[in-house]
Amino acid sequence: SAARKWLVQENAEGCPVPSEWLSLKEVEGNGNSKSDVIIVWFPGGGFVTRSPSPVPFSLACLPRLQAALPKNTPLPKVLAVNYALPATADEAMTACEEAMAWALQHGKKLILGGDSAGGYLAVVMSRRAAAGELSKVPTDAVIGTVGVCAWLDLTFSLPAFRENAYNDMLSRRWIRSGAEAFVSKRVAAGADKATALRELSPAVATGVDWSVLPKGSMMLIHGDRDRFRDDTFELAKKAPDGVKNVLVKDGVLGTHCGCLNSSSPTCDAIWEDVARFLAARIAWGHPC
Repeated sequence: SAARKWLVQENAEGCPVPSEWLSLKEVEGNGNSKSDVIIVWFPGGGFVTRSPSPVPFSLACLPRLQAALPKNTPLPKVLAVNYALPATADEAMTACEEAMAWALQHGKKLILGGDSAGGYLAVVMSRRAAAGELSKVPTDAVIGTVGVCAWLDLTFSLPAFRENAYNDMLSRRWIRSGAEAFVSKRVAAGADKATALRELSPAVATGVDWSVLPKGSMMLIHGDRDRFRDDTFELAKKAPDGVKNVLVKDGVLGTHCGCLNSSSPTCDAIWEDVARFLAARIAWGHPC
């Protein structure tokens, strides 16, 4: 398979959260083990299953990132974090923080990424880190974020969720079960479910400061046929200087996470753009 041909996959021994390292096999100029930057990837799956996204992300991104980086610049590894399922809000965020803190023992800066529900975690944890809300992660540790069709509205209140019901693969029943699982422990502790869902929805929650994001530090990719399309539009309104939006309109690639599962000129252009974005963030935040 392409993964066996191009990637090295290894257990992240010692990580407090079950995780896996992914890196390019050794080629000329590739300095995987020496990079001060680590890409921490949170797989999606609606908080109830786990998507296989770390492999297609790594295959699509790492070779292009290597080409985009200046010559002899070390190439980051990917740390794919397998947080417990079904994921509940506080436990999942604690696991993410622990994995991020452990990654910082192996590097000095982090780039967070994820697809769908994993994109939610990448987005939320990036803001929380920048805001000083994580006791184990310095405020300047996260230098960039990539979200692929990030699920940012757990209330399903934005127009695209209804408009794209027949264009997308996402089942309302399945993703609603994931949202309810995510807030289940808060509800069991006495919180109102509707209120908890809204408070945990970056796209629609109020009173959250997104201006803490470094300028141009977040890239969100979404499809015009995705039920979560409007989630990123709404978040971008809250942090216009921090978020770059990429809208995919090409057929099936415009559905939920289609750009992770297909190959086409449109898909290639997206990942070239992601690689340039990451190269720029590494240049911005690299400690050297």
